[in-house]
Amino acid sequence: MAIQFPTINGMRYDFSSVEINLDGVKYVGVKDVSFTHSLKPTHIRGTSAVKMGRTRGVYDATAKLTMYEDEAVTLIRALNVKGAAFQHGFMEVSFLVTIVRAENGKPPIMSQLHGCRITDENVEAAEGGEALVRAYDLDVMKLLTDTNVEASRRTIFF
Repeated sequence: MAIQFPTINGMRYDFSSVEINLDGVKYVGVKDVSFTHSLKPTHIRGTSAVKMGRTRGVYDATAKLTMYEDEAVTLIRALNVKGAAFQHGFMEVSFLVTIVRAENGKPPIMSQLHGCRITDENVEAAEGGEALVRAYDLDVMKLLTDTNVEASRRTIFF
């Protein structure tokens, strides 16, 4: 269905429409979140310069998360507790990220990032009035959204 313009109530999803859960705990102190996934095929050429075909490809997913200092410390402590039984630090612990975008009069959109692991942590502090933040790069095992769940189950995951 095409989107009708102009919209009567003018409401679009914005960052205040977003709810972020990390391993089942709701976090409000998130400055930004982004994620990407790709399925990149390998081209088969043989002795020809022209493509003869391609493989299904290699699936990859990553995410970035920036949190304010208090919430970031809470997350890291929770991951340390979760990993303690296996003598794993917070960067060795997998967790689920659930992102829901919801706005009155619009259907909610959910994305789930399964098997997330922190691969990089960047602590930022600078002179001035800005709040302290920590930025994380995440390795994601599988990314499912309302818009790609069926296709990804058929083509990527078994």
